[in-house]
Amino acid sequence: MPGAGLPNQPGNASHGPGTSARLAGAGLPHPSRTEPAMTDQFRMLDHAPGRRTMTVRAADLERIVEDDPYPDLSWLEPDANPANAEANAERLTAYREGEWYCIGIRARAAFLIDLGHGVLIQTVESPGLWGIESDSDPEYLDQVFAEEAQTLRGILAQLNVTVVEAQDAQGE
Repeated sequence: MPGAGLPNQPGNASHGPGTSARLAGAGLPHPSRTEPAMTDQFRMLDHAPGRRTMTVRAADLERIVEDDPYPDLSWLEPDANPANAEANAERLTAYREGEWYCIGIRARAAFLIDLGHGVLIQTVESPGLWGIESDSDPEYLDQVFAEEAQTLRGILAQLNVTVVEAQDAQGE
């Protein structure tokens, strides 16, 4: 009979006597075992003694600048801001002639995960800010990267990866 001996299958609604034997016979773990859940097995909740902490040097956070192929230019349309319609029309014409384009800026970090028998290089990126004008002030681009780097630090913290400053990394 299909599903014979497995719980929650048609004809097997009972979890009464013999359920453990059926589960064990089906190759499923015994329900009374105190093994950690699968999600706990693959999460680092605390720094374990003897295990190296995963770290990234702050200086190694990389700025990624990419073209934004589908920018929202609706703010340049004539009816978006009638007071600036003429200037916006010139800006839109310049965009269409390729004088400027839109970009996105993200922050990226790479770190090593020790597998015991080797290492895995893991790369993590911030979501990024998109629709930035390519001819924007360099100070503004630096500000956007700083905000993306801060977002990335938060993501790395969730993954138990520590971001260290340069002097901290040299002292290890």
